[in-house]
Amino acid sequence: MQHYVHFYSTVLSLNSMHLQQCPPPNCQGWWGPVFVLRVFRLPSYENYWSIPFQLSDKQYVAVLNYRDNNNRYDAESVIYRLEGSQFVRYQSIQTDGANGGTYFEIESGQYLVVAQHYSQTDKQAISSTVYKWDGVKFAVYQKLNTRSVRTACYFPINNKHYLAFAKGTVGFHSQSQIYVWNGTEFQFYQHLASHRTFSIQPFQVDGSFYLILTSVMNSADSSYNTNSFVFKWSGAQFELHQTIPTYGAGDANVWRVYHNVFVTIPNGFHDSHGYKTNSEIYIWRDGQLHKFRSILTNGGNAIHPFTVCGKNLIAVANRNTATTTVYAMLSSLLLQEHERLSTPEVIHLASFYYDNQTYLLVSTTSQQQPTLVFQWDC
Repeated sequence: MQHYVHFYSTVLSLNSMHLQQCPPPNCQGWWGPVFVLRVFRLPSYENYWSIPFQLSDKQYVAVLNYRDNNNRYDAESVIYRLEGSQFVRYQSIQTDGANGGTYFEIESGQYLVVAQHYSQTDKQAISSTVYKWDGVKFAVYQKLNTRSVRTACYFPINNKHYLAFAKGTVGFHSQSQIYVWNGTEFQFYQHLASHRTFSIQPFQVDGSFYLILTSVMNSADSSYNTNSFVFKWSGAQFELHQTIPTYGAGDANVWRVYHNVFVTIPNGFHDSHGYKTNSEIYIWRDGQLHKFRSILTNGGNAIHPFTVCGKNLIAVANRNTATTTVYAMLSSLLLQEHERLSTPEVIHLASFYYDNQTYLLVSTTSQQQPTLVFQWDC
């Protein structure tokens, strides 16, 4: 089914707090008749995270399932491969409360990491799993004693390779963790003091390395009104650099556009305002993140930047309204509403570009809904 764009749009001024209307034909010139070409539905069950990656010029998507249809945490997660115009089931892997993960390559090796949150048998004392590609499939390579984490990210610094895990549970193993590659496997490197963390993202600005950890809840009092953290690499370890007030924060994303570095942080729940609260776009200035623009969201779980036909887009997922609004960032640094997608109970967004097409992956906590993949054409 083809969904054409309705061009009567709202423009959000990033330098002011008011809304500007942009009726046709004024809004058409920047874009033209772009539309979602098709929507794929990948079978899943409580898919908390999806990982797109390319391997040997083939496109894959790992769909991580938190539980199965019997509400068991020892669930089957599935890796799909894009073949022509369809996603084909390629491999299944056994996971335990899979919450997130990442794909990366070290030298000639390809690795998939699954961050695990809860086990049917071991409860919160669950490890995370590193899988390695054996030329045909992913096989278990290493277990890491991470204990109930939310997700993971990979990053290199000065020819060394690191894995960071976001702590996922209040009052249990109260610090996020960093591991370093020793040449054959990962070994523990550093703890990061944090609250119950939703996401962890690396970024580099002006030659310095940073990690941003978003907090969904305060570990001490279970309040959603708490701080998220920016850590800076000192040359030997990460040290606290900045704290940012957030409200039930979701998945952060770091992106560069028009020579600026932006960080998006969705806020999912405010102790006083409930689900209707502002999510934030921050800009990097003078060695710190500063508020740049607020977007009112209703259960904002994910804000994801991506590109279609050279245009910069931002997908904003509102869990409670079952919609994801796609905005375009114009060269004037205005946000223009481009399209609204029907998306139930979104918890994570990801995107990839393959064979001249752009795809947006929509992971959902719904037990009745599949993972959605939206495909755009120029």
